[in-house]
Amino acid sequence: MNIKNLKMADVIFSNDKISLKKSFMGFGTSVIYTPTGSKIKAFGEEYSQDAGNKIEAVINAKNENLEAAVNEVLE
Repeated sequence: MNIKNLKMADVIFSNDKISLKKSFMGFGTSVIYTPTGSKIKAFGEEYSQDAGNKIEAVINAKNENLEAAVNEVLE
């Protein structure tokens, strides 16, 4: 999956710890996490609406409700 095609690409590339490195003769580009020099790879997953709602609930949970949100997903 090409990171440039993700909806969040602008946010990723606005991070000063992320850089683009052109490959030989400019035919390809690598996305690099600058502090470690590690290549970043993107993975796309598809979820059902129900699973997506559960993941969203965990992501949006406040610290005091996080454990309850995770336990609900695991049930």
